[in-house]
Amino acid sequence: MIIDGTNTRRLNVLITGGRAPVALEWARRFAACGHRVFAAESVDRYLCRVSRSVVRSYRVPKPNEDEAGYREAIRSIVKRESIDLAVPTCEEIFHLAKFKTDLESETGCAVFCEPIETLDRLHNKRSFIELAASRGAQVPFTRPVESDELLETLAQEERFGSKLVLKPVYSRFGANVHIVERARLKSLLRNADLRRLIEPSASWIAQQYLEGAPLCSYSVARAGVVTAHASYVPVYAAGRGAGIFFKAVEDADLREWVARFVRAESFTGQISFDFIRTQDGTLYPIECNPRATSGVHLLPRDGRLVDAIAGPAGAGEAPLLPEPDRTSMLALAMLLFGTKELLAPRRWKAWTASFFGSRDIVFRRDDPGPFFEQFRILLETGKTAAARKISLLEASTIDMEWNGER
Repeated sequence: MIIDGTNTRRLNVLITGGRAPVALEWARRFAACGHRVFAAESVDRYLCRVSRSVVRSYRVPKPNEDEAGYREAIRSIVKRESIDLAVPTCEEIFHLAKFKTDLESETGCAVFCEPIETLDRLHNKRSFIELAASRGAQVPFTRPVESDELLETLAQEERFGSKLVLKPVYSRFGANVHIVERARLKSLLRNADLRRLIEPSASWIAQQYLEGAPLCSYSVARAGVVTAHASYVPVYAAGRGAGIFFKAVEDADLREWVARFVRAESFTGQISFDFIRTQDGTLYPIECNPRATSGVHLLPRDGRLVDAIAGPAGAGEAPLLPEPDRTSMLALAMLLFGTKELLAPRRWKAWTASFFGSRDIVFRRDDPGPFFEQFRILLETGKTAAARKISLLEASTIDMEWNGER
């Protein structure tokens, strides 16, 4: 089901995953266009809770601990507030997608994502690479880690090149990713801690390590047509995989790659990809996140992004694109994770120029609450990380992450 209206029609919109900056971005965009915005989250502190763009916020059960309770809570909100459109933003999308069809048929609310079967095929790093290859894309050489024998023979597989990447098929923020030299693989596998991490199963893959420049994309699509798109570089990151400073780049090959893939899948929703462009110019897809990512912050701040989801079908001859070289950042994260650049004399000037020359995603003079909420979120997330002995990034999604459970 796809909303097909105009911005003159006032919609009741439910944003889920309200802790994330991308959720706050969507809440502000919809509110600026005159729509009534509601938010749902499974933690006490979250950005949308204190935003002036949100009419009412709801605390819901943790979706990966109480799936039935989560479903009932979302269903109740949709009915109580007469929600026309639900926009999932983070990993709660996978839990919501499980009952998308039932929710739409029961309430008439459009849920802006694909069913769980499609999302799983894209989110799973093994099946995504297989799908991309079947669509004719050049992909990194990839093999499942399914048995002790296969794991031991990976060191002899020359198609991996000099290095390979070991990683779970379901992960986020680059967690548990191991880049190892193929020549040292056998000795590394005798390490008990590493061996325990990659217990042979269909949930891990070994992948060719590619030298090159990382590129990312974020797109909005409706029935196989890209309506908004941003190609960007994650200039600074928290750890291996979570970007905190983003710069828009124009890459026609990447944009066409995404358009072909979305068209072939007849995809509806938000979809993001990570790529590596090697020195010879080849573009290799690495993974897919069939949800919102930080590229949304780079798109023009007007009603056209809302139209990408809720405008008339077929409106616009080309997708909405960011201005060239536009940047956005998470200022608090830049201070927490990026200041290591200050210890390197060759890089501190670039970091300083980036920090003071870019727009903070969260702070707005007319909506200051989310900026201060960040500090409460950080305290709450820190307590969770300490209690569970995990990183801050892992703690930030621990209650909603999805690893293929049906």
